[in-house]
Amino acid sequence: MKLLIASLLVLLICGCGKDNTITSTSTHSNLFVDAAVRYIKRHLSQNEQGLLDFSNSKVLVYKNRNFGILIFEKGGSLTRFLLLENQDSHFWGNWVDLSGLVKTPGGLSSGNIALRSFGDNALKNLVVVNNEVTGVKKSDPNNNTIFPDQESAVLPEVIISYDVNGNTVDYYSWYWLLDQASYSAYDYFTAGGSVGGTTGGSGISNIAIAPVFTSPDAPITDLAKEVKCFTNNATSTYDISVNINQPDPGTRELVNPVASFMVGHTFLTLEQQNADGTRVIRTLGFYPKNSVKPGSEKDQSVFGDDSNTPYDVSLDFTVTGAEMATVIGKLLDQQALQYDLDNFNCTNSAMEALKSININLPSTKSNESFFSGNDPGDLGEDIRKLDLDNFSVQNANRKITRTVSPSDDQRPKGRMGTCG
Repeated sequence: MKLLIASLLVLLICGCGKDNTITSTSTHSNLFVDAAVRYIKRHLSQNEQGLLDFSNSKVLVYKNRNFGILIFEKGGSLTRFLLLENQDSHFWGNWVDLSGLVKTPGGLSSGNIALRSFGDNALKNLVVVNNEVTGVKKSDPNNNTIFPDQESAVLPEVIISYDVNGNTVDYYSWYWLLDQASYSAYDYFTAGGSVGGTTGGSGISNIAIAPVFTSPDAPITDLAKEVKCFTNNATSTYDISVNINQPDPGTRELVNPVASFMVGHTFLTLEQQNADGTRVIRTLGFYPKNSVKPGSEKDQSVFGDDSNTPYDVSLDFTVTGAEMATVIGKLLDQQALQYDLDNFNCTNSAMEALKSININLPSTKSNESFFSGNDPGDLGEDIRKLDLDNFSVQNANRKITRTVSPSDDQRPKGRMGTCG
């Protein structure tokens, strides 16, 4: 899931498929703001509190949930503000100073962004060239340089622009503004609204969440060894199920920041039942070795053991031993492929493996600007809506069983079977 600077800038301004209206609020009209102000006053000095105009604030909202707050400094400038994220009634983030940025004739920004951690004097200075962070220096309270941030090279998608009372203001990836908190590392503050007065309404989202796929909890170091127990026997029966963990079960949402699998997951369960009653079961999913996201779409791939991964939708197919061997061979071949967010992700892996035995899953692709590939949310909804009789006819009259749930509370069969 990933994109590039000029296109991402336009993308996040002009349409992520979400309502980009910002809800402005005063400190006396919103309980969330009241709580934030109380927290700030307990944790900041009187001098720091005196910098803030508490009547000029914005609540950051995603699907009716307040994620954070932005409070501008006094003096009418829109270039200096405190931006905090909320988690379990605790707030953290950065003081942000954008006054070091200058617009180029082409409308891009270059210069420096100064960040100071909330409740701390640690400084970051971001070097920006044409809307791209090209370097970062961190300093201690005495402004002594500590070290350059090596991650800056993979973060081109930093500037998000919107218009406030006719003045274009640049805001930046929460990755920077919220001090690189891991679980909100790729959240974005998006466009619209006005300073002063309330715009929008209940349920308005002013944050767009960019999809990020991360490495498996249980990587498989030797896939060939993991699937070695499967054999092609005339007396055995075989089943393959494709399991989908939708980010928001029952919807086509790409991302759910409060879900255990923020972007969902698609994976396969392979089962062989032998005549003597023994079984071999393996549940496998295709992952990036590290992580991928818009702007950094490719990574080395790795398979993970998904025996403990929950799901809400699945299709189970009866197959032959030869077909099981073909699918396993296809998965082994995929080890040579890169994980590519847009073109070959976990959903593509499962779809292509099944396609090798002429099982053709529906293939709706995302219509979001920042992601154009197959995804668990769309595949899950396609499967929920399938006419199973027609689908069976179209796929060699196979026996097909569907399981659906309103939440990710289903579990695959446990891993079974050992071999030398």
